[in-house]
Amino acid sequence: MCGGCLLNKLYNYEFQNSILKILTLPIFLLWSSTELARVALGYVGNIKERVPMISAFLLLTIFPQLVAVLFFTFLQDPVLIPPEATLCPLVNSISFTPFGRA
Repeated sequence: MCGGCLLNKLYNYEFQNSILKILTLPIFLLWSSTELARVALGYVGNIKERVPMISAFLLLTIFPQLVAVLFFTFLQDPVLIPPEATLCPLVNSISFTPFGRA
C-alpha cells in the first residue's frame, strides 16, 4: 500500500522542490528493503537469542531506517496525502520503541 501511495504522489502531485521529488523514491526503496532485513534480524535474533543479530537489528533501526522515517515525516512538501499524515507519526513511534524498552 505504501508503494502505491508513493507512486500516486510522484505522478499526480506537483512538488514545490524538485530535489525532494528526486530523493523520495530512492529513500523509500532504501527504507522498504532495510525494513525487511531489520525485522528478520530482530525476529531471528530474539528467537535464537543471538546478540550479533539483535545488535544488527538496532544498528539498522538507527541508520538508515531512522533517517528515512524522519525524512518522510518532516521533509515532505506541504502536500501530504491522507495516509502520510497518519502513517508517518505511527512509523516514528514504532521505530523509537526499541530504544524505550532498554
